[in-house]
Amino acid sequence: MHRLLLISLLCLITATVPAQKVLNSAPVVWQRYKVSNANISLLFPKLPIKLVGYSRCLDFKTVNYHAYAEGVAYELSVTSEETSRPYVPAGCPKLSKFGRETLASRLGEIRGREDQPLTEQANVNSLQGYKFTSKTSTRWILSDLSSNKRWIELAVTHYPDEEPNAARFTDSLLLSAENGQEIGDGSEFTLGDFSDSRTARPVLDESHPAPAHHKGSGSGAGDGTDLPTNPKGSTHVVMSPVFVVRPKARYTDDARSDNVQGVVRLKITFLANGAIGAVTPVTKLDHGLTEQAILAARRTVFLPKRVNGVPVSIVQMAEYSFAIY
Repeated sequence: MHRLLLISLLCLITATVPAQKVLNSAPVVWQRYKVSNANISLLFPKLPIKLVGYSRCLDFKTVNYHAYAEGVAYELSVTSEETSRPYVPAGCPKLSKFGRETLASRLGEIRGREDQPLTEQANVNSLQGYKFTSKTSTRWILSDLSSNKRWIELAVTHYPDEEPNAARFTDSLLLSAENGQEIGDGSEFTLGDFSDSRTARPVLDESHPAPAHHKGSGSGAGDGTDLPTNPKGSTHVVMSPVFVVRPKARYTDDARSDNVQGVVRLKITFLANGAIGAVTPVTKLDHGLTEQAILAARRTVFLPKRVNGVPVSIVQMAEYSFAIY
């Protein structure tokens, strides 16, 4: 009886491990994905997450698709006119009309960023637009206003001074959804790369300030024990994580009707493989708001922190605010 119970327990453990691995990671396989209702397809390294955002006082929405693979984040965004919004925020009695002025405003927003990207005209699959290049990203904004009342953005985010093969992604764009795997609602969580547990390194806890005598990155890593060593024996070369997108948490209808407001604080593990690990609530809210904050955290897209060129896992605190306006 005891032996049978032990065998059953081992089978349960064996069955659970692959499920956890699949939940947070996926192999890098470049294949065509499509968005049928937008009549668009292109190559992604994994099934991307899908995010939908509405402008506060403008009549358009943006649907974003993000995927991470091997130290690079890939993005497809489609911004189009939207006349049937779920709700119009207070203070917006009249929505501004979508069109060329809206696109011009978006271009001005990119040009005004602090990293001062270089700008040049670009052409991708017959769509005219602009290409913005900075130290950590390249973004294409392509006008499709005359044919489909929308514009399309492609972006590749990477570590400084690295040059990924962006053309594999951008040149695959087709204004056709005849072929490819349907993205649909996308991946529930951001998928990291498959990692080898034999090379796993300790998690650096950055959720609290490091003591004053700690040197290096100030990440609380102490004297650097078990961290990747610099071949020349010099101090650690630390590259901070690059956060590409940190989705906002959704306000639930129950919380809105009961006027529940406040902040959910989470302790989040950002894994070295580009996925989100453990998420622990430090402060909570009811009516499903804590769960929505956790879901948003798990869809964060980022480039992992690096120490001497090797990605490492870190723990950081994050806050998700909920307010009725």
